[in-house]
Amino acid sequence: LPCIEQAEQCLIGSILLGGADVVAECVEAFSKCNEQAFYNYSHQLIYLAAKSLADAGEPIDLSTVTARLISTKMLDDAGGASFIAECWNSVPSTANTAHFISLVKGCWTMRQIIEKGTEVVSAAYDADPEDVESLVAKAYQTIADLATDAEKRCRKLAETLPVVRERIEQLIMSDDSLVGLDTGFHWINKW
Repeated sequence: LPCIEQAEQCLIGSILLGGADVVAECVEAFSKCNEQAFYNYSHQLIYLAAKSLADAGEPIDLSTVTARLISTKMLDDAGGASFIAECWNSVPSTANTAHFISLVKGCWTMRQIIEKGTEVVSAAYDADPEDVESLVAKAYQTIADLATDAEKRCRKLAETLPVVRERIEQLIMSDDSLVGLDTGFHWINKW
């Protein structure tokens, strides 16, 4: 099944480096799938430990997540302390967190398409030939449910673009020749 192991590991590393802010990004992005966004079970457990720390308002880092996994007796299932340290060492900063989230969520979506597609195929084999319309409606609804998240992102962009366009037009029509920041050099400000 689709999974980019290194992207998952780097996202866990970003969580361990970035703490609650990165967990909040993940919670928002993974609202439909939660820890299931991660294919690797160890990554799921580490994510859940970090999320529980965030929910409790506690700091999130290598030692606190490891301690949480120890206290819940899940450290071995999560790959052990050395595996968690390996995740932590997999990224130098949280700069690419959004990219890792996108990859992990994209793989989860592909796994969902495979799962739902398999359900549709199984239903087709078991369907009554006289009830094909119902089968088609169920198949369509299954795929439509997966597409709603992508549609929401497109709607947000569609709502934002007219505002940006209006602002650009205002700047173009403005009598003020300075559009950005004043550099202190008049001849540069014209550019």
